[in-house]
Amino acid sequence: MEAAATRQHASPNTGFHCLYGYYYLGYIRKELAHIYNKTQQTIGNWIRVYEVTGTYQRATSKSDRKFTAQTAFRLNFQLTISKTSVWRIIHDFGLTWKVLERRAIQIKERDIFRFVEELSHINWTYYNVVFLDEVLFDNRGIMRKRGEFQRKPRVSMLAFIGVNGIIDYYDTVGTFDRLEFVRCCQDFASSKRAKVSELYRFFYLPIARSLIPSNFSLVTSRKPFSATTWSPRIVT
Repeated sequence: MEAAATRQHASPNTGFHCLYGYYYLGYIRKELAHIYNKTQQTIGNWIRVYEVTGTYQRATSKSDRKFTAQTAFRLNFQLTISKTSVWRIIHDFGLTWKVLERRAIQIKERDIFRFVEELSHINWTYYNVVFLDEVLFDNRGIMRKRGEFQRKPRVSMLAFIGVNGIIDYYDTVGTFDRLEFVRCCQDFASSKRAKVSELYRFFYLPIARSLIPSNFSLVTSRKPFSATTWSPRIVT
């Protein structure tokens, strides 16, 4: 209790009481330091600040505030909005700051229109869609052994699944990064089991290489009996 009452910063009310005692009641700094349980240097600082500024106020740390999205919104629309409200609106639409920033930088409007136009000519039936997803496993042995436990690196598996089951899969030690993810998509597109056309191989894969982040899922379209069309579709 004593530490909580004596070892904290003095309130402005306490500072003004001390200044009143110094200027109007005639107390010296040593007496005021004993009354308010402060050092004489602290009392001297209060007096110096009062004589310079005409009031008592604790020193505040100066920080350079950065230009934020909240400031830009207020300047553009002349409205105030809190950061919590912005986050809530973005999450209601299933978006994040990272996704919005990436799309604003990398994707152009004409590319979106061209991509949607090409996808509109595809028959998106159950037999033409291939889903892929990543799963992570702990690399543990089946048989229990004696001695010190040895933790092995985890293993990730990337599986391509169609309406009839798993078409193909790839595995790696650790987790799939962006380069490994795109490499597996290229290998799958070039394999005989995928039946990929040359249009996808030379046109869509370069786009996917620059647009597919590590936390996205790729949905591709294929025709099992005709290798004439193969187009990717990126969904979050």
